[in-house]
Amino acid sequence: MRNPNISPWLGKQEPAILFDDREKFGTVEVHPTPKDEVYNQIVNHTKEFVNWVPPMNIIHGRDYMRIELTIPGISKADCRIGSTGSLLWMRIHKTGVAAQDGGTFYRTFILPEEMKADKIKAYYTEFGTLIITIPRED
Repeated sequence: MRNPNISPWLGKQEPAILFDDREKFGTVEVHPTPKDEVYNQIVNHTKEFVNWVPPMNIIHGRDYMRIELTIPGISKADCRIGSTGSLLWMRIHKTGVAAQDGGTFYRTFILPEEMKADKIKAYYTEFGTLIITIPRED
């Protein structure tokens, strides 16, 4: 049988704090964390969250990296792409017929060091595919 006064993490004896010791030790105050805030927003539906995630392919070539997203029905104004240092970020807003079809999609990528983040090229095909190409340094 296990001794309740021995900590399973430290393997040594520690004084046990029981619920009856509240008068001696006081009560514990729990402060919300940012994770708690996000959880509450999801549960209470107080913030808009993405209901859709576009299918995505990431292709690493010899001298490039290409990201392909299938997003039919968006315009150039609905899509924002940028880079800061080695971060590539995108924000795509899609208006859907039903509420579950629309929303704003955010995604951030950490690019490998050998990528030229300042030479990113993006274009939207007639088939509804957004293609982002990042060249690799020579």
